[in-house]
Amino acid sequence: MRATSFGLALTAILALTTVSPVAQGQPPAPAALARTADGVVLPIGGGFLGIHLVTDAIARITFSRTREFRADNMVVVGLGDRSAALDAFRGTPAATTPSPAVRFTVTTARGRTTLATAKLQVIVDLGTGAVSFADEKGTPILAEKPGSRELTPATVQDEATFHVRQSWLANPDESLYGLGQRQEGILDLKGYDLELWQRNMVVAVPFLVSSRGYGLLWDNTSVTKFGDVRPFEAIPAAQLFDVRGQPGGLSQGTFTSTDSALQDPAPSASIVLGRGGAAAGGAGRGRGNAAAIRGWQGEVLAPVTGDYQFQTYSNGDAKVSLGGQLYVDQWKQTWATEYDQFKVRLEANKRYPIRIQTSGGATTFRLAWKTPAASADTALWSEVGEGIDYYFVYGPSLDQVIAGYRTLTGRATMLPAWAFGYFQSKNKYNTQAEVLDTLAEFRKRGIPLDVIVQDWQYWPPDFWGDHQFEASRYPDPDAMIKAIHDQHARFMQKTTRRWRRSAGCTCRRSPTRRPTGCSATTRSTTCSTRRRASCSGIRSIPRSSAAVWMPGGWTRPSPTSSSRRRRRSTRCNATWTGPRSARPRGS
Repeated sequence: MRATSFGLALTAILALTTVSPVAQGQPPAPAALARTADGVVLPIGGGFLGIHLVTDAIARITFSRTREFRADNMVVVGLGDRSAALDAFRGTPAATTPSPAVRFTVTTARGRTTLATAKLQVIVDLGTGAVSFADEKGTPILAEKPGSRELTPATVQDEATFHVRQSWLANPDESLYGLGQRQEGILDLKGYDLELWQRNMVVAVPFLVSSRGYGLLWDNTSVTKFGDVRPFEAIPAAQLFDVRGQPGGLSQGTFTSTDSALQDPAPSASIVLGRGGAAAGGAGRGRGNAAAIRGWQGEVLAPVTGDYQFQTYSNGDAKVSLGGQLYVDQWKQTWATEYDQFKVRLEANKRYPIRIQTSGGATTFRLAWKTPAASADTALWSEVGEGIDYYFVYGPSLDQVIAGYRTLTGRATMLPAWAFGYFQSKNKYNTQAEVLDTLAEFRKRGIPLDVIVQDWQYWPPDFWGDHQFEASRYPDPDAMIKAIHDQHARFMQKTTRRWRRSAGCTCRRSPTRRPTGCSATTRSTTCSTRRRASCSGIRSIPRSSAAVWMPGGWTRPSPTSSSRRRRRSTRCNATWTGPRSARPRGS
C-alpha cells in the first residue's frame, strides 16, 4: 500500500494559512504536492501527509516527520495478497486475486485538495492539514479534528520513538462498536475510554465500526488507548463522605447480606481491597460469626457537571451501586482479575450515595474514576509509532464495512465441518480414563460431540505448563488419542504457559528438564545475586543471549532484524522479541 513510484508528478505551490501543533510553532514552507500511483503525498504541518487509495471505498492515511516513513503493515496484508487466505488444513494459501488499480482524480481548489473515486472523497484542508471523508456526492461522513495530529518524541524501553495520536470530530448521532473482545459488557463505546492490550480473555482488535457506515482500522499493535488518554485515578478523599456525612473518605465495614446495613463502619480514605488496601480474604465475618460481605458505603461529591467514568478492578463477587442504581454486578475467578467500567452523568456540587460490596472469595478490588473529558471527540493514541497510520473504510452498509476489513486483513479460511460442531470442555479431566469415559458416554447417549478438550494440570507435579502427560494418570497418551479418533472425534490439548518468580534459589541447568524448584526464567547461577526475571519465559541474562526453557531443553529466540520490533524489559533486564501486541503487561 506504499507508493512504489512518484509516477505522474503534479506540482503546486500551496499557501498554508494555519500551522499544525506538530510543527512546534514553525511555519511550514510552501508545500509541493506529489501524485503517486495510489494517491498523493504532501509536506504539511511539520511532516509529510500521505493519502493512499486501497480500493474505491478504502483510503490509507499516514503522517510522519520524514517522506521516507516506513509504515510497517501490522495487521494489514500486502496489496497483492489482500484476497489470499491461508488454508490451515492444507498449509497452502488460496489463489490470490490481483488488486485492480483504483481510478481516482485529484483536484485542488479553494484551499482544499480532493481525491475522488467512484464511492469516496478524501479531502485535505491545506490550511490545517486535517483530512475529512465524504461520499461520492460530497455528503460528509467523518473529519479529523484540526490540529489533533500528534507525534510526541518519547523513549520507550531504551528506544527513541514517538507517542502517536489522532482525533476525529464527534458526530452527535453516532454509535461506535468494535475494538475486539472485552469484558466490560459495553456495546456502544462512544464516550468510554479504553486501553487496548492483549491479556487473558481480552483480545485487542484496533478496528472501530460506526453506525454512520464507516470503519477505522488503526494500524498499530503497541499499547493503545481509545478516547481520553488521562489515566483513571483514585477518587480524592475530599470528594468522599462517610455514612455520617463526614468528609475524608467512605465508611468501610461488613454487610450480613447484600441489602443489609453496614456494620462496624470505620473511615477509609481509599477504596482498595488487597495490595495497598484492606486485608484480602474474601468474605469476612459479621456479628455473631454470621457470614459477612466486605464493603464501603457513603457518598461521592461531583466537582463539576458532566459524564464521569468509574472503573473497578476486581475478582470474586463485586457489586457497585451509585445514586441508587446498580452498575457493577460481576463475579470473576481470582486468577481472572479484570476491569469493569460504567459511565454516569453527575451534577456539580451534588452528593451521590455509593455502596460497594465484595464477597465470594474476593482478594482484589479497586475503584477509580475519571472526571469529565474536555472533548467528546473520538481519539486513538499508541505508545510506539514512527508515524500515524490508519485506514478509513466506507460502506455505507455495515456489511460492506466488514467486507472492507476482510479486504485489508485477508479472508479467513473456511473451517472444516467438525470445527463447527460441539466442543466438550470442563475445568479439567484428571485421567486418561476420565477423558475416554466421557467421550464414550456421549456416544452411548447419541449426543453429538466433535472435540474433547483436555484443560490444565495433565502435566507432572511441579512442572507447571509442561506439555508432557503425567504417566501415572495418562499411561498411554498415543493410545488415548487413537481411541478418540476411532470414535470419530478429535482431541484438543490446552497449553498453559506460567513462569514463576524465583526466590533466591540456585538453579542448575539441565539439558532436558527444567531445574526442580526453580523458575523457567531464572539464571543457571545463584538467583539471588541478580534481579530475577518474570517476563513470560525470558531469563534474566544479558540481552544478547536471552534463552527460554521449553520441553526438551533450553532454546534461544532468534534475533530480530528491526530494533522497533524488540521490546526490552525495564523490570527484568531482559529482551522481549515477540510482537508488540503480545508483549507482557509492564515488561
